[in-house]
Amino acid sequence: QIPVYPRARVLVAATGDELVTSGTPLRPGQIYESNRLATLLLLRELGMDAVDGGTIRDDPSELRAWLKSSADFDFVITSGGASVVDHDLVKQVFAEIGQIKFWKAKIKPGKPIAFGRVGNRAHFFAVPGNPVSSLVTFKLFVEPALIAWHHGVPRMPQLAATATNDFRRHPGRTEFVRARLVNENDRLLATALRGQGSHMLGTLRETNGFIRVEADSAGFRQGDTVLAIPLNVDF
Repeated sequence: QIPVYPRARVLVAATGDELVTSGTPLRPGQIYESNRLATLLLLRELGMDAVDGGTIRDDPSELRAWLKSSADFDFVITSGGASVVDHDLVKQVFAEIGQIKFWKAKIKPGKPIAFGRVGNRAHFFAVPGNPVSSLVTFKLFVEPALIAWHHGVPRMPQLAATATNDFRRHPGRTEFVRARLVNENDRLLATALRGQGSHMLGTLRETNGFIRVEADSAGFRQGDTVLAIPLNVDF
């Protein structure tokens, strides 16, 4: 006999008046929605029962009704509306009908992440709207929570690597630098990629891992030993 558990039912939505479906001609002030689609793919790769909840306008009553209807899911994930520049719309409405366990993490990218509960069942994550922040917070917070919910043990390997270039920054938050990891002659090399803005999707094409830079560090120099976090094993 072996223990078995049901797959988590996960509802995913994006929030924002500016979001439109890819392929639709853009008007001034609009951008293509990508976080919802990427999150759905990541969830299905993990074997979850992922449900597309669509895009929700920046309207408190609409968001309130949507959140109330999501209480029967195991997990609910939204992107956008959790940072100060978004007027904290998701966080404010969520606080009315749910319980916020924490809001904001001292990391970069991904600071404005919120977590809590809706009803007696649903675990709620509000991840940032910037695409890279959404990806980073999914890997650091959402994925481990899903694995633990399924009675698994979350594992995120952190490996010693040699930096192939310099990366300087202002200390303050633990930063997860998008990187290209290469195994060369049984030696792991890590290259910090150009274009580290949390809105810059292009860098993700070359990203197969992160370099973790601690909060009190000003960065690293070429040849330094750094902490690398692979996103897969193909490096």
